[in-house]
Amino acid sequence: MPYTMMSTKTGYIQLMQTLANPEEVRVPNCKAVHLWTVVRHGTRYPSKQAIKLMHGELEQLRVEILEAVDEGRSLLCNEDVEELKNWQLELNEDQAKLLHPEGEKEMVLLGERWLNRLPELL
Repeated sequence: MPYTMMSTKTGYIQLMQTLANPEEVRVPNCKAVHLWTVVRHGTRYPSKQAIKLMHGELEQLRVEILEAVDEGRSLLCNEDVEELKNWQLELNEDQAKLLHPEGEKEMVLLGERWLNRLPELL
């Protein structure tokens, strides 16, 4: 069986969509009193080094694609060309490694799943 959804970059929301809804954990004659878990942080912005690379290489790629369009070496539709002309990378080095809004959602969803499993504890 292939190990899908096991990458360090796999977002929790994508993984969660493949899982069944969590059911309450019930063990006869037992009551949950404590929860220990190892949790990966949520989705974060890239590192400073990656952001620098993205600013340089993505801008160069954009220029090369638009040059190909101007030279008639592209099959992009006009709408995509306009989008590419107006595109800017909206990411700066100050955001490096910060929790992305998607990561915040992931942490809330993870907490909700644990709440469904252990409602008496949480």
